[in-house]
Amino acid sequence: MRSFLTIFTLLIGTTLTAAMVARAPTPSNTCVYTCPLKDQNNKALGLHDNNSDPLYCQYNTVVNYCSYSKTTGKLTADHDSGNCPSKAVCSTSSRRRRDALPQAPRPRNSARQADASQMKTRNQLGAAKRAKRSA
Repeated sequence: MRSFLTIFTLLIGTTLTAAMVARAPTPSNTCVYTCPLKDQNNKALGLHDNNSDPLYCQYNTVVNYCSYSKTTGKLTADHDSGNCPSKAVCSTSSRRRRDALPQAPRPRNSARQADASQMKTRNQLGAAKRAKRSA
């Protein structure tokens, strides 16, 4: 009997653990790599292409450029005399937020001013209705 309970407990525990691992949330943040704004000599980023793979980042002259992997951000080629940063810049963005549709601006909470002619008409209709009831 004891061995049956032990096996049953292990089986249930394993099943629950497997279910919890399968339901673990996946990270919603993804990393989008872009060129660093400056190299290690403090030269500003010039011509660059963040859509190519590898990323092409040029610093000041055509001769000085760096290439980075678009998927990992690692430096793939250093043609800047060893002055390329070791990794591209990672910008995290939530996929759900990026795919969301833009929303219309919400109206301000301001009181609507009543039109005097509308109020007069409502009072007349209410008075006529009350007169009907009482007759």
